[in-house]
Amino acid sequence: MTDPLHLAHGRTQEERLTRLFATTEGMLIAVFTPVVGLLIDLYSSVDRVLVIVGLCFLLGLTLLALTSVLRSLKHPQRAQLARSALREIPTLSWRPGYSLVRSGLA
Repeated sequence: MTDPLHLAHGRTQEERLTRLFATTEGMLIAVFTPVVGLLIDLYSSVDRVLVIVGLCFLLGLTLLALTSVLRSLKHPQRAQLARSALREIPTLSWRPGYSLVRSGLA
């Protein structure tokens, strides 16, 4: 049986997270609505504003991906040996880009 104090703590954490999401959503709406309205007034077309917003979103994602690639090139990840917490057997930890196939054999 689960402890009532543990259940109360879980509910409190869930309510805190829900309140954070609601506050963040409200702030984003309060900031972006006037900006989009100003852009619609400036360009006199909702279609142009949608294209501009889409291009800005694409630019942001591209810059984020480029930053991620540059960081990974600067600090390459190495396959590390890690000991299992349950067993004392050395295991290879999973890393993105790690392959069990040796290069040159494929």
